[in-house]
Amino acid sequence: MPSARCLVLLSAALGDFVDETDENGDTALIIAAALGSSEAVEALLEEVAQLLLESEAQIDARNDKGQTALHVAAAYGSENVLQILVARDAALGTGLLEAVSRKGHTPLHEAATYGTVGAARLLSQTGLALNATAKDGTTAFLRAVIEGHEDIVLQLIEAGSCVYARADGPLELSNLTMLDFATLAERTSMLRTLFRHAFSGAGPLVIGALRIAARFGKERMLNAICELDLASCQQFAAEQQLEEEEQGVRDAHVLRIGPSGDHEHAPGPTEHGHENAHGESAERSKDEL
Repeated sequence: MPSARCLVLLSAALGDFVDETDENGDTALIIAAALGSSEAVEALLEEVAQLLLESEAQIDARNDKGQTALHVAAAYGSENVLQILVARDAALGTGLLEAVSRKGHTPLHEAATYGTVGAARLLSQTGLALNATAKDGTTAFLRAVIEGHEDIVLQLIEAGSCVYARADGPLELSNLTMLDFATLAERTSMLRTLFRHAFSGAGPLVIGALRIAARFGKERMLNAICELDLASCQQFAAEQQLEEEEQGVRDAHVLRIGPSGDHEHAPGPTEHGHENAHGESAERSKDEL
């Protein structure tokens, strides 16, 4: 919610203070982009934004978060203001569609993060910055997956976003895929959407998600993945069994190593009455001695 100072600034900007900023570094144009929460307000702000631009307001001014008015309009879903800014950006060639905030977010990242469907549609239709990566490596597509915005995921797939992008995640995890993020967030509906529309037959991606689910005890996601791709689940189960068997062999070997690194004495066959290397029993050898 904007402060009273912001509202005063918005009025003042129509006079001689077009590019003044408030305590957050927001200009009047950025504030106008953020205020479009209803049709009536947005219609009014469309006129305000147009007046601001005609007054030569700085279209690429940034606030303390490194966001432009286009970032803010995308985050708040101010579609009318967004259209004005996109048109002015195209005319001036200011590159706002590809501008990044301090987090490395483009305006499309903001729309995908906050779930503003109309803004995401408008921005993705430009074809610009579809696969731009933020500082954490996420694309707008991955942001939409993480936040659970299925409508935007489908829009971005249709627009041509790369669905095989990878990025860093929580808990110091890295190189995560769309399925990994959906699994971590326990979004079963998103998982089904991705299986239906984003890819087919990508076994390694499914195995990776199964490993994530098993590692963090997400049984519901394990079941959901297995319902969607039984073959990959069977492959994963076989790999897990093999790994456990190999680990068992390694553990058994470690138990036979002494503190000094030498092998501890293990009873030989002849000490248990079994045949020795010459085919003689241990008991017989003792008798002969």
